[in-house]
Amino acid sequence: MAVAVLRLMTADAPDPPAPTFAGASVSDNYARWLAPVIFTPWAEVLIERVGVRAGDQVLDVASGTGVVARLASAHATETGRVVASDVSATMLARAAAHPVAHGGAPIEYVQASVEALPVPDATFDIVLCQQGLQFFGDRAAAVRELRRVLRPGGSAGVAVWADGFRLEPFDDYAEAAVTAGLQPPFPGAFENATFVMGADEVRMLFDGAGFSTVEVATVKLTTVWPDAESAVAGILGTPFGLIVEALPADRRDRLDADLHHRFGTAAPIRRTTAAVVARARAPGA
Repeated sequence: MAVAVLRLMTADAPDPPAPTFAGASVSDNYARWLAPVIFTPWAEVLIERVGVRAGDQVLDVASGTGVVARLASAHATETGRVVASDVSATMLARAAAHPVAHGGAPIEYVQASVEALPVPDATFDIVLCQQGLQFFGDRAAAVRELRRVLRPGGSAGVAVWADGFRLEPFDDYAEAAVTAGLQPPFPGAFENATFVMGADEVRMLFDGAGFSTVEVATVKLTTVWPDAESAVAGILGTPFGLIVEALPADRRDRLDADLHHRFGTAAPIRRTTAAVVARARAPGA
């Protein structure tokens, strides 16, 4: 039977500074309000583009609460293997608590930086990264590391929010946070440019890392919340979550009212977002 194993290496990969995704309440709210509506549908798009098959050895970097890792596990089946890495021990602990689907590959959760993965060269058939590349301190070094751990002929797949489009619902959350006078949890936290990349930029990173074939597309997807309350609650699963939770009751009420106004009352709530999705193949067989 497939299992989930959590292996932490805190000396090499400390949690990111709070308040980001380090708080337990943030990871719980991310898993409850954001993952099912936003990140699971996009994970399905990513894995379909890359093509995870039975028996594949898969690495998911910046795994967060493990959405991509669990879906990859189901595709790889019991004959495969999945390793999920992230810098946040809190997020990984939340991911490891989630059961592995029946018939899925075992998942090992490893706390590590994407720029220094504790993995031998040419280990994996597939490397995946959903909505993480844009946050890496050295993007080029990170993509070179993805290339290093791939076997000859293996594939890397990434998805990042696309430049030139409104970033739903995160622009709503950021704009409401600014209106409420919140302090950004990190530089640029309320600016769209912090979270997006262009297709050409993504292609150049993979070309520069020595991949032999790079396919890049901008994809649109409509996500759906059952009601405005669910959409509003999503802010608690973002890096703003701990700041919002700490607000006095009157300021929190005003922020919630602003978000309700932005999302409207016509249920279900639908928002369309675009992502750059890339598949790159390592040279070899």
